[in-house]
Amino acid sequence: MNFFDNFDKTHIIGAHRGLSALYPENTLNAFKAAKNNADFIEFDVTFAKDNQIVVIHDDTIDRTTNGKGEVCKFTLKELKNFTIYPDEKIPTLKETLELCKEMNMPVNIELKKVFKNEPVFLEKILETIKKFEFENKVLISSFEHKYLRFFKQNNISTAALFDKPFSMEYLKTLNIDSIHISKKLVTKEFLEKLKDRVLVYTINSKNEAKKLFSIGIYGIFSDFGSLVETTGLEPVTPTLPA
Repeated sequence: MNFFDNFDKTHIIGAHRGLSALYPENTLNAFKAAKNNADFIEFDVTFAKDNQIVVIHDDTIDRTTNGKGEVCKFTLKELKNFTIYPDEKIPTLKETLELCKEMNMPVNIELKKVFKNEPVFLEKILETIKKFEFENKVLISSFEHKYLRFFKQNNISTAALFDKPFSMEYLKTLNIDSIHISKKLVTKEFLEKLKDRVLVYTINSKNEAKKLFSIGIYGIFSDFGSLVETTGLEPVTPTLPA
C-alpha cells in the first residue's frame, strides 16, 4: 500500500508542522488540533546527542524554546528541560507516532540533515515506524535525497523536497512517490513537465490554495491545515506567478 492510497480525494492538505498557525509548531497540541483540520500531518525530525529522534525544525532550539544551543548537543532528557511557549515540550518521534496512531492520522516525516551517524538515524526512524505498524501511513521526505533510497528499499513511500529548480533528467534518477516544491517554483510551464504527484509548500492564502488546485496541484502544506480554504490569510503582495 502506498501512502497516497489513504486518500480518496482530488486534492489533499497537510498540516505544516501541525496546525501551527494556531498552536506552537511541531508540538503535540499542534498535532492534536490537526485531527479534523487536515488530511495528514507534516513534521520534522532530527537527532539528539544520545541518538534519540526528536521533532523540531531548526538545527538549534533558539527560535522555538526558552533555551539556546544546537539540538545535537543536548540529550533527550536535557531537551525536555526546555519549554516551547507557553508550556509545551519538544516531542519525540515515538510520542508523535503514538498520538497519530491513536488519531488514525497519516503523517509526512521530513528528515533534516544530520552530520553524524546517518545510518543509525535512518534505522531508528524505520524502527519506530515499524513499532507502531505505521508503514502504510507514513511518507518520508527530505532535501537530502540520498536518505530516501533507504526507506524506499524498505517499502516506505518517499518524496523529494526542492526549493531550487531541477532538471527532469535528475528527477528520473529518483525512485519517489511525490515531489514537494516551494511555491516560488510553481509555473504552468514547469508543472506541464512534471508527471508525478506534486505538493507545494507553504500555502497560507485561500486564494493561492484555490489557484494551485485549479491548475492541477495535488496537494499543499499549510500552517492552517484545511482551514486555509476558508480562513487563510492573504499575503500583502502576490507570491505565486501570474
